[in-house]
Amino acid sequence: MAVTNPPVFLQAGSHPAEDVRRLFSALVKDGEGTVLAADLAVVEQGTPDMTVDVAAGRAFIKGTESTYQGTSFVESRAIENLTITASDASNPRIDLVVAKIEDSAESGATDAWSLAVVAGTPAASPAAPTQPANSILLATVAVAALASTIVDANITDNRVHMNPGYQLVKFTASSSFVKANYPWATTASVRVVAGGGASGGLAATTGSTQFAMAGGGGGGGYAEARIATTAMSASETVTVGTGGTGTATTGNTGGASSFGSNAVAAGGVGGSVGAQGTSQVSGGSGGAGGAASAGDIQISGGGGASQLSGVASGQIKTSPGGGSQLAGSHASTVTTATQSSAAGLGFGGGGMGGTSRNASGAASNGAAGADGIVIVELFG
Repeated sequence: MAVTNPPVFLQAGSHPAEDVRRLFSALVKDGEGTVLAADLAVVEQGTPDMTVDVAAGRAFIKGTESTYQGTSFVESRAIENLTITASDASNPRIDLVVAKIEDSAESGATDAWSLAVVAGTPAASPAAPTQPANSILLATVAVAALASTIVDANITDNRVHMNPGYQLVKFTASSSFVKANYPWATTASVRVVAGGGASGGLAATTGSTQFAMAGGGGGGGYAEARIATTAMSASETVTVGTGGTGTATTGNTGGASSFGSNAVAAGGVGGSVGAQGTSQVSGGSGGAGGAASAGDIQISGGGGASQLSGVASGQIKTSPGGGSQLAGSHASTVTTATQSSAAGLGFGGGGMGGTSRNASGAASNGAAGADGIVIVELFG
């Protein structure tokens, strides 16, 4: 019969342990792993020796010996010290630290869980041993030939946290997104913002009747994509565009940001140099906003401004950098002397262009654009 009765916890019904484990499986969406980030962490002994300490914590462990074995909940309420067997005189080896279930309904005669070390085989190029049934891997330990102590540098953390349903991952520098680190996730919402362009520089000191006005940098482009994790590569390249750097001439363009080929956006263009002129309407033009080229939603960054008019005689305005989807633009300010440039705001904002008039300012570099960002929201 396909239907199992009675339902779990229905009034006074009695239930085999398998039913309760199946309930756990459903509640954690067939996930497994430690519950919190600190749970069951493996570290060196306080005074390093041939043992390791396993922190207190909780975990869910899926049974692997039968289809309906279900998931067990385990808890350790204090630090557990585990022995690493003596090292080999000639070759290194790799050991595993695991949390494992023994279930007499499936095999053997024991009903228990434990923290254990599975010793590998010494070899010139050692391989990790086979992980036991009904277990989760907490760490691998590299045991060198003739080793007499195990320190943190020998321990690789292999814990996977059970399905939290949602996780936010932010990249502020280029890296890789490794899908296996989030085995519970089914969908990702990815947002990328490219770097902002730098404002233009001020080319030379203004004379007694001259003006100079640098153009603002363009804002970084924005792209957004919704991706099923099954459609992702095992490792997706994450590129975070840096803000363009300022020079004494035209500002540099910001770097592109991307999440693989799924969401791609270009950096904002740098603003033009603020060349000398005898009129307050002389100045550098603003840089264009960066465009997106891949993603379900593609939005160009705001263009940098060139504040060439709209002020009274003898005055001059700064040129705001363009905004992005995660950055506003600077407010333009009016000055009768010199106004310094300013770096882009937020993520992907363009640099603000400075001004100089009537021998009041020297040549200077433009302001940098703001760096971009890549945001990955994971759903289980």
